[in-house]
Amino acid sequence: MKNNIVEFKVNTDNIELFPYDDWCFKNIFAQPCNEDLLIDLLESILRIKIYNITADPEVETIREEKDNRYGRMDLKAVINDGELIDIEMQVRDEHDIVEKSLFYWSNLYYNSLKKNQKFKEAKKVRAINIMNYDLFKDNGPNSETAMINTQKRKTILTDKLELYFIQLKNQKNNTNQKLEDWISFLVQDKEGVERAMARNEAVAKAQREYVYLKGRKAAQRRKELIEKRKIEDYFLQRGAYREGKEDAQKEFKEKAIEAKKAIAKKLLEEGLSIEKISNITNLSKEEVEKLKN
Repeated sequence: MKNNIVEFKVNTDNIELFPYDDWCFKNIFAQPCNEDLLIDLLESILRIKIYNITADPEVETIREEKDNRYGRMDLKAVINDGELIDIEMQVRDEHDIVEKSLFYWSNLYYNSLKKNQKFKEAKKVRAINIMNYDLFKDNGPNSETAMINTQKRKTILTDKLELYFIQLKNQKNNTNQKLEDWISFLVQDKEGVERAMARNEAVAKAQREYVYLKGRKAAQRRKELIEKRKIEDYFLQRGAYREGKEDAQKEFKEKAIEAKKAIAKKLLEEGLSIEKISNITNLSKEEVEKLKN
């Protein structure tokens, strides 16, 4: 591996705007006029009836201390009687989706309990992870749900934690046609989308929204994706350090931060907003602001 980690060779020819891209996903499903689309998608995943919903994209996790881990949820939703939903779009396997999902779930669960409320009043939280790769690598169904179960009695200990994993690469799930239709839309399987549009008006509307977005802002978003891909390509190398020594892992983290800062500086020079740069690099807005000054 070269010492100068800021130099990346990225094939940008195949970078295309898909509905599962977090920017595209939020511009389709988080709009107030598209609540029906988000409801239909969530009903297909959760298999429950949703009567009302509010969506809030790019929610920042609350930090009690300055040094606490910072994160930004792709999309937070509140449904029915206050149940909380976190939806994360993961395009590439960074080998931490379970831990990441638990982090966001715990943040929502913790903040659902207000002062003087009893612990039993904490809201149910569902964390949904939509991934463009195979997490379980077993050629099984494309969706899986995880809960907390007792080991000996084999019963559900609580229903307040539910983790959902949707694998877009594996489209084998004959028991849930509605979810199959939405997966076809997210990966833009041409024949699957045509069938889904004929069956489901929500998918047809989502497809129209996608075509509009792709034509209106595809060039700018593609530019952002190229920069983001550079960072993702670098982080895919983290596996080489997992079995390494502690000093090697420390060096890797330091270099990763420097790589992010270098890309952020380049984007600042090109005139991108601090908010967009923060979203692309996962640096905080404060860190980007310091680089600007």
